[in-house]
Amino acid sequence: MWFLKFEIKLKLCYLLFLVFSRLGSNSNDNKKVIASAGGIPVILQSMKVCQDDGHVQELATGSLWTLTNAPSNLKILREENAKDILLFAREHYPKQCGEYVTDLLRRCRYAS
Repeated sequence: MWFLKFEIKLKLCYLLFLVFSRLGSNSNDNKKVIASAGGIPVILQSMKVCQDDGHVQELATGSLWTLTNAPSNLKILREENAKDILLFAREHYPKQCGEYVTDLLRRCRYAS
């Protein structure tokens, strides 16, 4: 059962990363729709559940970075108290997540 959850969360993060980064979607409207549908909390939950997987952490932080290019989504990220999750990812996976997390923390005005 845990493997199924892992696979679903991995695919979710990968899909979001592809949609927003690789396909070049610059539409803040699309980002707002994903966030208003609960996308940010789901990504953060994926990061919590899959703390031991650098690939999930990388895809999740990349997706969050892209989603929060829409300014209204930064507020959602702050409301979710994401700082500890982001710091964990940066500390344990600096090569995969370091730049994304540093920029997210800066944009959210979290002390890093």
